[in-house]
Amino acid sequence: VEYQQSFQDFETLVGTFIGDMHDMVELSDLMNTVFGDTSLKRYLIVFQNHHELRPTGGFMGSFALIDVEKGKILSVDVPGGGTYDLQGQLSEYVKPPLPLQLVNARWEFQDANWFPDFAASAQKMEWFYSHARDRSVDGVIAVNATVLERVLRIVGPVDNQEFGLLLDADNALTKIQTQVEVGYDKTENKPKAVVASLLDQLVERMRHTETVDAVRLLSELHDALQEKEIQVYLNNQDVQKKVRTYGWTGELHATTLDQDYLGVIYANIGGQKSDARIKQAVSHQAVIQPDGSVVNTVVVRRTHSGTPEEGLYGATNIGYLRIYVPAGATLIDAGGFSYPPEDIFHVPEDWYKNDTDLMKIEKEESMQVKNGTRVTSEFGKTVFGNWMATSPGDTSEVYFTYTLPFQVFIPGSLSVPTEDSLLSRWSPKKPSTSKYTLYLEKQSGISTDFNSQVIYPENWLPVWRSAEDIDLASNGASANGVLSTNRVIGLLMQYMPQT
Repeated sequence: VEYQQSFQDFETLVGTFIGDMHDMVELSDLMNTVFGDTSLKRYLIVFQNHHELRPTGGFMGSFALIDVEKGKILSVDVPGGGTYDLQGQLSEYVKPPLPLQLVNARWEFQDANWFPDFAASAQKMEWFYSHARDRSVDGVIAVNATVLERVLRIVGPVDNQEFGLLLDADNALTKIQTQVEVGYDKTENKPKAVVASLLDQLVERMRHTETVDAVRLLSELHDALQEKEIQVYLNNQDVQKKVRTYGWTGELHATTLDQDYLGVIYANIGGQKSDARIKQAVSHQAVIQPDGSVVNTVVVRRTHSGTPEEGLYGATNIGYLRIYVPAGATLIDAGGFSYPPEDIFHVPEDWYKNDTDLMKIEKEESMQVKNGTRVTSEFGKTVFGNWMATSPGDTSEVYFTYTLPFQVFIPGSLSVPTEDSLLSRWSPKKPSTSKYTLYLEKQSGISTDFNSQVIYPENWLPVWRSAEDIDLASNGASANGVLSTNRVIGLLMQYMPQT
């Protein structure tokens, strides 16, 4: 009896932490390599504030340099000025992505996580760091502020006497935010010093965690990795490839030529910490035409529950929205956007360089003149981008309508099935069947309410769905939920003309 609780906790660990891992021996070897089994490793740890949403999870206000060797942390360096400490040391002057010119004429380290593909953003972070400090690192790990809440739920409240803060899972982010923004010593001018102090306390607390709590902590960290609250990039590509198999690298999913894809990526640019009061909902509708082509409409709705009296949290939420769709998709219409005044943008100096990484990744395709939607090609996807603004107490809504670059069936090849067996109905190779698959990519830092609806023409009946929570209709299906992890919606339809 005295061991039952520990055993149950271990069972939880086995089910949630180990259950989806391919090979524990491989994982053990992998962790040994990452934590410096043969040589010292230095990692850049960036802390992302999801209250100011950015493509990889949040604004990078603070960072740490951590040296590890033989599984032990040798040193932790957290600059007191946070990411802005690198401004004066940066040797290169490059133009930022166009939307970021709303806040800065020069691209700098704190805005490096512009690409929703974490590997690309991590490499850009390394570039900025090396050009500011003339030092290299072995990889980058992004940690969202929500991870702090997870840790505090396990280890309990932390009493930080240096800054007079008693932090628990419910109040930590708000108290730290206040300390960083207004509570720090203006003469010393190290607003992020509280992060270093707190990190020391947490590391020490976790070193002395009881076994049962260690199991719970591992489970929480595993969930954080699965939900992109922690993302990993390692320069050793052999090791990175192995980490990718566990879904911890935050890279955009590569789809097949006949697969629909949707990634809704929002970047708060000048909206302070107002994402703390934003609720986002995405509606997706795929209408299959009689010729088998697909017309999609995506609606993004953002509701601001804050008030102007809340300061940083009550600011107007201003941001640049990108939706990533299958490569070759054609924009038909879009609308509902709110554009910042052109005269508030910061124009780069003529002698600033074009960033070579940005030019390789973000290829301009066109601009839809009537609504200002920018169309680019990135990471094997077509991207539609435009501006949103949501005032406190209001709801804003934008839409995109576009055609997919493939057909889900060819009309001339349709035939009535002669066999009524289950196998014949489910076989996607039969000319009388049609397969539709949608891959939904979650953005780190936000859980989005979503609704997806697939509508086929008459005489098409659903015969299979990829998950039980997909509701079947007479000629299609729908799915609702909260997008906390990446998700696939699959549907197999049978052509059954009335006789």
